[in-house]
Amino acid sequence: MNASQTLGINAAIGKQWSKHHGAKIPNNELMHWVGDPKVYSTKGFAKDTPDAEKIICWMIAEGTDRDGHPRSGFMGDMVLALGDYRNLTERQWSAVVRSFHRAEERAEAGRERNKNRHLLGAIGEIIEVPVKLISRKATQNAFGGTFLHVFNDLSVEENVIKCWSTARDLVDLDIGQSALLRGKVTKHSEWNGCPETIVNRPKLIK
Repeated sequence: MNASQTLGINAAIGKQWSKHHGAKIPNNELMHWVGDPKVYSTKGFAKDTPDAEKIICWMIAEGTDRDGHPRSGFMGDMVLALGDYRNLTERQWSAVVRSFHRAEERAEAGRERNKNRHLLGAIGEIIEVPVKLISRKATQNAFGGTFLHVFNDLSVEENVIKCWSTARDLVDLDIGQSALLRGKVTKHSEWNGCPETIVNRPKLIK
């Protein structure tokens, strides 16, 4: 596969990739050998499946990390199978298709929720919001390691608040646990159609 073909594949996968990683899929060795989703969609395992090319693009985006390397787990294994064997078994493909449709259902449910969500506070305002911790992820910044904390407020809309912090009170909060969060609004943004309020100097009020 030449460079022009590889770039074409990257463009085909780009929309799916950006949903997961917020960037275009890299033009690297993985994408060079994994193959063209359009070609795979005409093969026996996929040719009778509606939206087969879209599903394969989604699978590659789901199964690779920001650097284009296969993730551990089922989708990463399927990416490796395409690269190594240029094929999937009927059982493997059925599992991929089921996962795709479940993801689409979750995405549609998310879009419905996002219609009613809104941003909190004004830029520079200090807000106090009852929240529930949804997720926590270790990340890197200019000062070393930190944690991205993602909250929903306790309103019906479940508005999203994010902050980065290594503060002990936040790190000790369990996923699913509720608390009163105080922070200064520094940014209003959107991620995959979801309005997000970013705060700094976060603190849990006892």
